[in-house]
Amino acid sequence: MGPGFAYLDGTQIQPAEIKSLALETIEFLEAEPFDEINGDDILRVEGLHVSPVYISVLGMAEIEYGLGIYLTRETAVAYGKGISDELAARLPALSLTMVTEDDCPPGLDVEIRKNRWPCHPTGFPLLMRVDGERVQPDSEEIQLAVDCLKAVRLFAETERAGKYRVGERDVQVEWPGYRRRAHWPG
Repeated sequence: MGPGFAYLDGTQIQPAEIKSLALETIEFLEAEPFDEINGDDILRVEGLHVSPVYISVLGMAEIEYGLGIYLTRETAVAYGKGISDELAARLPALSLTMVTEDDCPPGLDVEIRKNRWPCHPTGFPLLMRVDGERVQPDSEEIQLAVDCLKAVRLFAETERAGKYRVGERDVQVEWPGYRRRAHWPG
């Protein structure tokens, strides 16, 4: 992430899309799913993307909060086993973490202030592609992150796998390691 990172700069992304990401991130953080779901565990979510999405929830260690969003099973397995920068550049994934005011890239800081986007005390959501294709997410990836946040939040609030309504879609959330505490899909 360079000092000029910004969501709207040179993209077709609308301010309302980032506001939606910020609002759902606040709800996610307030639901505290990371109190139950370890970052080494993986949720499998069907219905948000053309294929299942695999999600790692960050925050149990209280160091960094957010989501790892892996767009293929291969990507989830690779990240679970440890991944080289070279391999990461070839696997489709998104990283959603929180950036504090002190660490915020100047371009994003300007956008947050100009658009009056809501911020959680933990920080503002920073969604980036990590596959090397480009850093900035597109509109579809922002909506996917919003939907993933909501699916994880709903799952954590009910503490059970099942179907949930996310936007206009019914999605299935599974936590293969819930009972036996298995970690990454293998």
